[in-house]
Amino acid sequence: MSLCCILMNKEKVFITADTRESTTINGNIYRMNDMAEKIFSIDNKIIFISGYSSLSREAIEAFKLGTDHSIEKLQSILIEKGKLFEDTYPEHVDSFGVGYMDCTVIASLKKGNKYQNMLYNFNSTNHFEVLEYPITRNEGYVFATAGILGQEATSIANRVKDKLKPVEVFKAIYNKLSCEAVGGNFHMYEFDKVKGIISHNTYKIEDSKDLLNFEDYKQNEGHYILGNKLQIADDTGSFTIEGNLLTIKDQNKKTKVQLGEYTKGTYGLKLLSPMGDVVLDENGIVQVDSIQLADNVDSTHGLKLKFYVDDGMISIRKVMLNITLERFRAHSKGALSKIIDLNTTRSERIDLTTTLERSFASKSTLPENVSGNTETDGTYISGVGGHNHGVVENTRLAIWGTGNTVSGYVPWVPSGGHRHPISLNSHSHSFTVPAHSHDISMPEHAHSISMPSHSHDIDYGIYESSYATGVRISIDGVIRGGTYSSSENTVDITQWITTTGWHTIELTSTQLGRINASLYVKSFVGF
Repeated sequence: MSLCCILMNKEKVFITADTRESTTINGNIYRMNDMAEKIFSIDNKIIFISGYSSLSREAIEAFKLGTDHSIEKLQSILIEKGKLFEDTYPEHVDSFGVGYMDCTVIASLKKGNKYQNMLYNFNSTNHFEVLEYPITRNEGYVFATAGILGQEATSIANRVKDKLKPVEVFKAIYNKLSCEAVGGNFHMYEFDKVKGIISHNTYKIEDSKDLLNFEDYKQNEGHYILGNKLQIADDTGSFTIEGNLLTIKDQNKKTKVQLGEYTKGTYGLKLLSPMGDVVLDENGIVQVDSIQLADNVDSTHGLKLKFYVDDGMISIRKVMLNITLERFRAHSKGALSKIIDLNTTRSERIDLTTTLERSFASKSTLPENVSGNTETDGTYISGVGGHNHGVVENTRLAIWGTGNTVSGYVPWVPSGGHRHPISLNSHSHSFTVPAHSHDISMPEHAHSISMPSHSHDIDYGIYESSYATGVRISIDGVIRGGTYSSSENTVDITQWITTTGWHTIELTSTQLGRINASLYVKSFVGF
């Protein structure tokens, strides 16, 4: 049970809630503890929630953990939690008369350039229909309450709200009405229509009478503790037995373990994660798997990861792909070779002409004077030495006298070996080479090459080249997501993994590179 008090006008709102938690046994209210949190600040909204404490906390935790903090989302969570409660505990739906869960929200609504303070209320009695109240009071404050003791609180507030500061008004109300159901401390938030939450303070509530404490109520019969709810709690968590269900919560009031009838008609053990997901229940268990693979890639040779989703999969919670883009990497060494016989390709016949030369004139170098004797020697005719200039030996030769008369005859005799003196003056020779060219013809031919058997020494090392870039993701043959060029990318691919069996992810790069890929799969698998 709780008491929420509100002072509000169009500029500011002051809202409070106490921290006492209580229970009702046989028509009597018993104080349980003064540590209950009933008012929350979430995304610049002030939210008060009361009713069954465990149910209220589950609803507010679900709203807090989500990313959608709209009024509509809060309403849908309350409807969902309320239906589960009504199905599980129908006997408790009308036990309070004012509803088993009530929620009040203070928020600011922007209309154009103006802001409007708003109050919203949801209650199980009208199936959590949204009741919306614009706050329009210009001067002074309007007082409102939620929870129990509303009339009593309003009566006190109307007497003092125009005389005291807001915090003094709240002290007067809580100190006057403190009881087993209201007390402990009160948390006060100050809310501005433009700035939102501008302060949060806690004040002690003074109890004016002795209280009935739950720890004092111990009717023991043998080993039984009578009552409709047993709760053991401290700063580290709580242990609650209510109906057919045992619930264990941690220090943050988050449900961790449930044993018994955790859903109407369903008995068993349920374990929950820090995010509130079911890790284990009678239907199955959360299964986590991961794969890591690295390889060189390009546009036509991708890195492929194959993984299997079990046939007993009930739901796939998350599939995350992390890709790191790295340089192409190679490991090289020499290897023994065989003899290779090769012929060059056969050429066509080639006809060539040299380039044209210009004509040029020149002279030989001038020698020194030469002098000496010629000499004839050897047999020239019929073995006779010397030479006879072509006249037969003993031929009679006429001797001419005066008057052209023959005066006598002499016989021809060869002269035999003899010499002629020669004198050669210094001289040179001139010559001219005319312009000309040379024709060359190369017939068809080939060259034979023989490479003998040989080996290369090993060169140890890691050799790197270009980075992978422009990476595309193909899932089961369909391109998904965008193009990735950052050094590291994490992609949520849960929406594309929806069936059981084998799945293939292929990663390609627009250029030669290397990809290091890690795949994380979290699924809920049935037994």
